Amino acid sequence: MKMDKKGIIVLSILSLVTLIIVTLVSILYHEPSSKDFSFDELYNLTVVDNEVKCTNYDYVVCLEKNKDKDFKVLNFTDIQLTTSETVKGNNVYEIAKSTIDYCIKEAEPDLITISGDLGYSAIAPLTCIGSIIDSYNIPWAVAFGNHDNQCDYLSIPNQIDLLNTYRNCITKYGPSNIGTCFDGHIRYGTYIINVVEKDGLDVSIVRSLYMINSGDNEIFDVTGKERINYSSYAKLSDEQIDFFKWGVASANRYSKDSSIVKSTIIQHMPISEYYYAYKAASTLNISNDLDVSLSYTDAYWKDGYKDSFGVCHEGICCPPINDNVFDKLNEVSSLDSILVGHDHTNNFCIKYRGVMFAYSLKTGIGCYYDDGLNGGTVLNISNNTDISLTHIYYNY
Repeated sequence: MKMDKKGIIVLSILSLVTLIIVTLVSILYHEPSSKDFSFDELYNLTVVDNEVKCTNYDYVVCLEKNKDKDFKVLNFTDIQLTTSETVKGNNVYEIAKSTIDYCIKEAEPDLITISGDLGYSAIAPLTCIGSIIDSYNIPWAVAFGNHDNQCDYLSIPNQIDLLNTYRNCITKYGPSNIGTCFDGHIRYGTYIINVVEKDGLDVSIVRSLYMINSGDNEIFDVTGKERINYSSYAKLSDEQIDFFKWGVASANRYSKDSSIVKSTIIQHMPISEYYYAYKAASTLNISNDLDVSLSYTDAYWKDGYKDSFGVCHEGICCPPINDNVFDKLNEVSSLDSILVGHDHTNNFCIKYRGVMFAYSLKTGIGCYYDDGLNGGTVLNISNNTDISLTHIYYNY
């Protein structure tokens, strides 16, 4: 029987409502994996059906690198759509979509990551961004930000459930013994992505990517301490630092040449070392109006930091005092790069104390933005395991 236009519209609406109900039911009644990480049980990797897999922890993901080419990670950050901005034709939506499309085609990545603040924990922004990115058939993963953690609509586990309805999403709950946010919520969404190579049944890890949920706010005792800023943004939990050390201990058993496996942390909020890195490297004050093109010259960088680039157009919104996180992470000598978002108009990249401290380029014009600072950021992992960073700028 031929259906008229009205009937087609009604059927489409009913189908959409059914899909929404099914999705809501599935996310509301799904409990996170609760297996804790333990130094008494490091993670184990093996080849199963020609794929490298972790056999004892479901939050350790492996992606195989082609031995003949570099592995590229394309990061987006702070897309930050509201529900009303997810409609086709809306300017914020269209700029976000065209930016994502341009960057993916330009970078041709092996993995796409998002360093937080997709929206405000609402369903519409999550499904909007998920649908766009998943359409490229590339693995993608999320490290959650402060606005994601505010959980005005969906909790982090609920958001992970929703994102994992997309075929190419590899975001994981992570362990439950990972610390909490200020409001008591567990910092789910802390997990590991290993870039690996295999030779028959032999597995080697080229690099480990730590996807960290950096939380929201925290109360600090600032008595008698140097204040970096007047924020209350959280630091990594002690449990997350232990998780990193556990991951390094596990990964080193699969090193290519018996050396320490190098690590990159991808998270939303900067640690306090970003403040010290910029103060050490730049001739300018924090929060300046330097044109981004000029930041690629060495005129504004001190000796020893001439290879730095990018701008600091706003304050560095890290914890208000030295959080000592970097020193603790550095105890295992694996970390050589950190990539964050959060501060929409910063995109500097500075090598400081042997580690690359980098801001990802903001994606789109959601919330607040600077003209000329829109796009994505590429981490290039070479055949010798070294890492480099470039920004892809997109003028809308």
